[in-house]
Amino acid sequence: MTKKFKLKPVLQYRQILENQRHQRLAESLGQELALRKTIDENRAAFYCLCGERDARRQEGVPVHELLLFETRIERQWKLAKELEQDLERLKQEIVERRQALCAARCDKKLLEKLKEKITHEQRQCLNRQERTLLDEIALRFGRGEA
Repeated sequence: MTKKFKLKPVLQYRQILENQRHQRLAESLGQELALRKTIDENRAAFYCLCGERDARRQEGVPVHELLLFETRIERQWKLAKELEQDLERLKQEIVERRQALCAARCDKKLLEKLKEKITHEQRQCLNRQERTLLDEIALRFGRGEA
C-alpha cells in the first residue's frame, strides 16, 4: 500500500509564507507613511527658510548672511530630492511585496483546491467501495447465502 502524502504541513507552510509576506508589506507601508511625514516636514522647513531669506533680504542684511541662508536652502533642497528618491524606491518595493503576497495567496489557494479535490476523490472512492460492499451483501441475502 502506498503512503499518502499529507497536504496539511504544506498548507501550514504556505500560510506562514503568506503571513510573512503580509507582515513585510505592512512594514513597507509603515515606512512609506513615515517617509511621507518626513518629506512634508522637510518641505515645511524649506518654505520657512525661503520665507525667512526673503524677509531678511527686505531688511537689508549683509551678503554673507544671505549666502548662509542660500547654503541652508540648497542643503534642504538636496535632502528633499534624496527623500523623494527614497520614496520612489519604497513605492517600487511596495509593488513588489504586493505581488509577492498575491503570489503566496494564489499558491495557497491552489493547494487548498488540490486538497479539496483529493478529499472529494477519496470520499467518492469510499462511497463506491461502500456501494460495492452493500451490493454484494444484498446479492448474498437474495441468494440465501448469509
